[in-house]
Amino acid sequence: MSFGISVGDFFAVGGLAWRLYHDCFLVAKGAPHEFRLLVDELKTLHATMKLFEDEFNDPTSVLVLAGEEQLRMVQNLLEQVKHVLKGLQEVYIKHRKLGNVSRTAVKRGWDQFKWAVGAKDVDGLRNKVGCQCPRRV
Repeated sequence: MSFGISVGDFFAVGGLAWRLYHDCFLVAKGAPHEFRLLVDELKTLHATMKLFEDEFNDPTSVLVLAGEEQLRMVQNLLEQVKHVLKGLQEVYIKHRKLGNVSRTAVKRGWDQFKWAVGAKDVDGLRNKVGCQCPRRV
């Protein structure tokens, strides 16, 4: 496509979503409920990016045939998703100790407190991820 969108864009964003899902899933067991909700959203987002990637690879798909204006909209969507995922990556790095059950109760309590303080920001990012994902009826 002449304006810069490629199958690699879907692959890159989907790959970032998968890495975040995988990393968050590994620590979600002991993490707060909101964190586990975020893990579910990341899984859905990864699946959505995979669907886009498959559609973009099919020259007869509605996505490819939609025209340049619609493809620009998809490109903008990809950029928004990538931006949100980068924010979530920062949150993950900051709070990845949440699920570590081998930490002392005091340290886990402190981790939970820090999570609670930043939960509003995390919930906002989780909602942004949810807005990017199609919902099943």
